[in-house]
Order: sequence, then structure tokens, then C-alpha cells
Amino acid sequence: MNWNLRFRHFLKSVTVVISLVAAATLTSCSKGTILSIFSVSPKWSVNTSFFDHRPNSCPTQSKIIPIHSKNSTVPGPVQSLPINFSNGGGDWKLGSQRSTSSSVFSNPQELCGVEGMSVDRAWNYSTGSNSTVIAVLDSGIEWCDPSIVSKIAINTQALPPPENSNGLTKSEIKGAKFSNSDPYDLNNSGIINVNQYAQDPRVVNVARMNGGFFCSQQSKYNYTGISPEDLIRTFSKPIYPNGMKNPNYVEMSGPEGFQDAIAGWNFVDNNNDPYDDVHYDHGTGEAEDSSGAPGNLSTEVGSCPSCMILPVRVSDSFVAFANNFAEGAYFAVDSGANVIQEALGTLDYTKGAQDAINYAFKYGVPVVASAADEETSHQNLPSSLDHTIVVNSITKDTSFNPPSYLYINSCTNYGPNITASAESASCSSEATGKTAGIVGLVESYANLLLKQHKLSPYPGLKNIRGENVALSVNEVKQLVSMTADDV
Repeated sequence: MNWNLRFRHFLKSVTVVISLVAAATLTSCSKGTILSIFSVSPKWSVNTSFFDHRPNSCPTQSKIIPIHSKNSTVPGPVQSLPINFSNGGGDWKLGSQRSTSSSVFSNPQELCGVEGMSVDRAWNYSTGSNSTVIAVLDSGIEWCDPSIVSKIAINTQALPPPENSNGLTKSEIKGAKFSNSDPYDLNNSGIINVNQYAQDPRVVNVARMNGGFFCSQQSKYNYTGISPEDLIRTFSKPIYPNGMKNPNYVEMSGPEGFQDAIAGWNFVDNNNDPYDDVHYDHGTGEAEDSSGAPGNLSTEVGSCPSCMILPVRVSDSFVAFANNFAEGAYFAVDSGANVIQEALGTLDYTKGAQDAINYAFKYGVPVVASAADEETSHQNLPSSLDHTIVVNSITKDTSFNPPSYLYINSCTNYGPNITASAESASCSSEATGKTAGIVGLVESYANLLLKQHKLSPYPGLKNIRGENVALSVNEVKQLVSMTADDV
């Protein structure tokens, strides 16, 4: 195996990565320093001009900025953007459009006025995959948020197969034609989510006992349909609210050590319901940032809109104990997550926290971590631990002269440990979510190339299920670093 050829081939094929963080800034070190990683061994020598996509001069304002690999040009924005693309400033955070200010669009130091991270151009290649799971370690989840309720990854190890309205599982339905044999894909969508159980008589009956689906009794969101909470009530509670025995309850384990882990886990209360019962909503916002659904008019679209979410509650806010974070990270890896997203600050340091990140590293799971929001250069735990991708925030301010989309956010931390900065309005937390989604895009496209035999697996690296891994954590981090622009 020629590792250099393998990695170079991937970089040529996955030209999407060149555009993923086109407007981000490396605050940790220069490209030359980053690329020195590759000069350690002749196997890893690379032509640095391959990564240099910062323009020397700017084209006319009406033209998009060309981004080139050696053999191809990354196309412009995907033709059909989601209707909620501009919600919450998503257009200037994720977009490739250029500022109309002449002092900005003609200035190479302002990246010729490109406002966002050009994720709209990356979507030409991938919007993510429903097999790519981003574990959000945070304050828990609001089940009824319509932009994420159908994006929650459910654990088939902890659930019986879904039934249709007649109480029949997929294998019991006579004469029906399905595109696959997966017993959990009852509605033939290919997406294993809560919608598979929407007409399941067992779920409907338990909802009736509780006065309706869980979300029909919540006023915060305009959503009244089925949610993972209804599955938790139906299949993981041995006793009904009226005191009767639940005939649907079967104790099911998986991942190892966790019982009835249907849709994530709660390490604050040590149970199988990561619902944000204090409604702090930080974790819900994080899930929206990385994986929010397209087409929801009330929320922003996530940077990886086709990725799934694994909610892992490790605190009731964004401040956590290190060991809760560690438990959540182990759980995420053992549950098969492809990316860990954590916009946290821990109150303490424990060896277990570093061991958990090392565990993720061992199985090829990147940890995207927040630099925190104290407007200081001191480092934040757990992001300052080894093997993390540390993110802080840059933002727009058009009130200054000159206006810019590359101002460091006045709330965010900074310093030499930052891997890259991302466009955001809500400081490092949102930047972490957006970057975790970008990493989800990278993982999704790399895994697609792996399945198509256009990319060889990373030598000797397996995930928790014993499957080949397309990219190591270091490769993902290097791709994020080297495809960002210095400003």
C-alpha cells in the first residue's frame, strides 16, 4: 500500500473538501506549518500548491471564485438550495456568494468577498448520508423540534421491528414489494427513524393512554406527530401509566452495558431518555447547526442536512463534568457514531476524558470541539485534549469600514490550539456545530467512495463494528486544516 498515493487519490476525488471551509481561517498556524506534518516521511510528501486555493487576484464581482484541484474545478452552488437556506443567516454562513461591497469583493485578503464557507458548493457532491451519525454530546434534545425529530438515529438493537396499522411487520405483509429486506425499513424510505413506527398499533395505543403523542402535549414547537419519546414510552417502560403491565416491553441491550438505548442516552440521570427536560436547548441548537433538516421554515438548515443525530445528554447546560463527557464519548463510539460533536466546557480534567477521546481516535471517530466563549486565549477543556478538532468563530460585521465577513467573533476564544475558524453568529458553539456537519459531509463522501472502490480504506483501521474506515481522524483534521484559508 502506497499511503501517499492513497491519500493523494482521495484529495483528487473528494474535491468537495477543497470548498468545504473556503472562507474559514487557520488561526493555529500557517499552511506551511500544517503541511510540515507530511514531510516527516517520504510517504507523505505532497505538493503544497494542490491545497493553495486562496486567490492572488479577484475576478469581477459577478463571478464565483474558481476553486481548482489538479484535474477539475469545483462547481458553483448546488442548483436547488433548500427554502430555509437563508434562515438565521445561513446564506452568509454556508454560502459561496460574494459581498457587493467593492472594498471587499476586490480584495484577495478578504477572500474576494466570499461571505460563507461555500458549503452550498460542497452539496453538489454530498448533502450527507442517513448512514452518517453525528453524536451531539450536550444538554439533551427537544424531541419535538420539527427540524430534527425525523433526524434522530434510532437503535434497532433496542427495538422490535415496526408494524403497519394492521399490526403486521414487513416480513408478514403478503404481496408487498420492498426495495430492501431490512425489517426496520417498513415505509421503504431507506431511513431508519421514528417515522417507521408512525402507524404502529403498539405505539398508537400507548399514545392514547397518555392523551396523545408526546409532542401533541408540548406547546413549544408546532409539531404534534410521533417522536422518539413515544418509542421510549412504548417499548422501554415495563409498566403503563395506569399501573398495568406493558405487553410490548422486552428488555433489550446494546450497545454493551446499556439497556433500552432506543435513541441516545442520558448520563445526567443515567437513563435512556436524553430529553432536555430543563429546556436549556443548547444541545438542540447544536443538532440544528450540524444536521438540521432542509425545508423547515422555522429553523436554519444544517451543514450536513442528510446526516442523522445521536443525542447524548452529558449535562443540563453546556458546562459538564469531565467523566460525564467521557461516558458520552464512549457511548457514541460504541453506538456507531461517525462524528462526535461537543460544544462543552468541563469543570475538571480527568484521565478518563482523554482516554475516551483516544478511544474515538482508535476507531476513526473525529471529535469536533468548541474553543469556548470567554474572549480569551486560554484553552478550554475538553477541546484542549489530544486528538480533537478545535473550532472557534469568525463572523460578519458590515457596520465597520471596511465591512468584512472574516472578523473574529468578539465572544470566541482564540490561540495556537485552534484548528480552524467557522462562520457563525452564535460564537464557538454554533461554529462547532457547523464544522461537525462539514466533517459529516467529508465522512459521508469518503464512505461513498469507499463503497464504490474509488478509495481504499485506511490501513489497519476498523470501526467499532469491525468495518473498514475510509479516513483516519488525523486525515480528517488535516483536510479541515489544509482546505481552510489563511487570512
